[in-house]
Amino acid sequence: MLRALKGVRAPLVLDVATGTGRLPLALLETPTFNGRVWGLDLSRKMLGVAAAKLAGYGDRARLLWQEAERLPFADGAFDLVACLEALEFFEDQRVVLVEIVRVLRPAGVLLSTRRRGRDAFLMPGKALDEKALAALLHELGMEAVEFSPWQKDYDMLWARKPGASAGAQAGVRPLVEVLRCPQCGAPALMEETDGLRCERCRARYPIGAAGVIELRGRRTGGALLDTGSWGR
Repeated sequence: MLRALKGVRAPLVLDVATGTGRLPLALLETPTFNGRVWGLDLSRKMLGVAAAKLAGYGDRARLLWQEAERLPFADGAFDLVACLEALEFFEDQRVVLVEIVRVLRPAGVLLSTRRRGRDAFLMPGKALDEKALAALLHELGMEAVEFSPWQKDYDMLWARKPGASAGAQAGVRPLVEVLRCPQCGAPALMEETDGLRCERCRARYPIGAAGVIELRGRRTGGALLDTGSWGR
């Protein structure tokens, strides 16, 4: 990942299905990594574990409780998006990949995995072979698609979004410039003491224990509403 980000002064990385935060922690523990990492997951409990691991890194690590099918970020926000050991477990991995490609910057890198081995045969229609997965990524506009052995049950997958890299950057964009309101899509989220507020639709998103941003729930009139069916 560090080699893929070479030349980017302050990389912005998104880890989709971050789980307990292993990948953000590995990056932030590396002295040569000067960027910021966002971790997103649907499991609130796993995010709690990740938050404890990343507590010492302040705003360099931010965690979001939100589904991968609706990434709450601006187009072209990230230099690299990772999604490890997760594609086969999404209801529709094409929808997730469309979102990942959307939030990648030109020349941005996708790092993912492909399930293989005996267990892959137990996931028909989910564990795609190299040819099918490469064809899907090319259909979505990605290039330089490569696979390499990684673990017993997974191959590593790399792909790049076409376009010219921004190269050295002045710094990572502030929180309110990267996030979008999951309710209305507005680029107008404002940080408050206990959460975020959308200036357009007035939806409020609490920041829970250990600093996890709970985009999956919004507050209206003091009630926390489930947002799992928004836009469906």
